[in-house]
Amino acid sequence: MAKPSIDPAWRRTSRELAIDLQRLLEQFSGTHAAVLERLVDRLRLPRPGQKPGLLSHLTLPIALLPVYTAQRLAKLGLRVPAKARRSAVLAAVSGYLAVRLHDDRLDEGLGSEADAILVGSALLAHHWRCLIDAAGPRGAQPMAQLAATAWTRYAAAMELEAAVARAGQPWTQAAWLASLDRYAPMALPSAALLLRGGRQHELADHDAMLLKLGEAHQIFEDAVDAQADAAAGRPTWVGQRLAGDEDSAFLGTAGGMGEAIQWAERALGEATAIAETLGDTALLVHIAGRRQDMRAWLDDAVTQLVASLRRALATTPPE
Repeated sequence: MAKPSIDPAWRRTSRELAIDLQRLLEQFSGTHAAVLERLVDRLRLPRPGQKPGLLSHLTLPIALLPVYTAQRLAKLGLRVPAKARRSAVLAAVSGYLAVRLHDDRLDEGLGSEADAILVGSALLAHHWRCLIDAAGPRGAQPMAQLAATAWTRYAAAMELEAAVARAGQPWTQAAWLASLDRYAPMALPSAALLLRGGRQHELADHDAMLLKLGEAHQIFEDAVDAQADAAAGRPTWVGQRLAGDEDSAFLGTAGGMGEAIQWAERALGEATAIAETLGDTALLVHIAGRRQDMRAWLDDAVTQLVASLRRALATTPPE
């Protein structure tokens, strides 16, 4: 499989983020600080004194999305101050940490409700402060409204997912598409920079583009985890589509992954069309890398499948 890449923008961003994230962590104490330290280490986020980690195209470039937006604005002659860019990056990461605390508790049953509520709430307060700093005085009021709307969409999506699990009912396509609003906050840090630059007219396209990026990511992740999710009693719409009504053995196989990658590529195609319209060349590079890495993952899966079949045939006694 293709090796994870080191985006040139990630080198600088990871160094800055290590400093800014450490300052954020120092505002927590006691058990809450310990919870965050463990989470940051588990997610392999940048820490002071460490070399920048590798950034796989199979992950969402959450910390780099506002960097990409700042680069695009600069090409339009709209320079984003370094402080605003760093605030947007920290907004992205603090929001991501809050989401991971929620997700660990609601989806995986990890951690405590108290930590998810208390630490998550504190992180979101820092996230909102960073968004306002990134948007600047001119963008502060519309930024507050965008943030409230996005996080309300996120909450509804998370509740929908929990409700489907409680009911033990299969997913419908409409419900699954609605659940993708869990990715709505991902657009906020870049939106703050668009507001600062007076590019409000791009907000709707930008939101739609990143939701399609989130959709492609969710399809791939759910396909990779299909067998484990089914065994754990966590049905997903992608797993249901791969399995059909009878052939549950199709879950997680090379054939199933090939079909899932086609679905993901369709979503990436829609994201690409919007990125081309906006002129977001950095995101286009990331999407191209994601396509390549998904295909490389599939090639590896096929190779492993063929090898396992050959081993099985070699050890099968003749009749």
